[in-house]
Amino acid sequence: MYQKKILNPDADELSIEPIEISIREKIGTLVSPDNIEKIPDILTNLNQNTEGFTKELNSIRQNTVFNIYNSSKIGVNYIQKIINDNS
Repeated sequence: MYQKKILNPDADELSIEPIEISIREKIGTLVSPDNIEKIPDILTNLNQNTEGFTKELNSIRQNTVFNIYNSSKIGVNYIQKIINDNS
């Protein structure tokens, strides 16, 4: 396996798994620099299974992204509530 990109060197001290790690193998295929010759086969497989891949992405989005299509309205309401509570 190859090294993961680490943006926070203290991340191991947290007791949670970053979303990028938990879903990385579900939203794509990990390719080691030693195996880049497999990329054409990976792309062919993806192209032949777009329906399954789309379903998987939609499922992950449903479970990880909140207030889809409503986030701006909900965010504005939340900020207004904070302002009103502190006035």
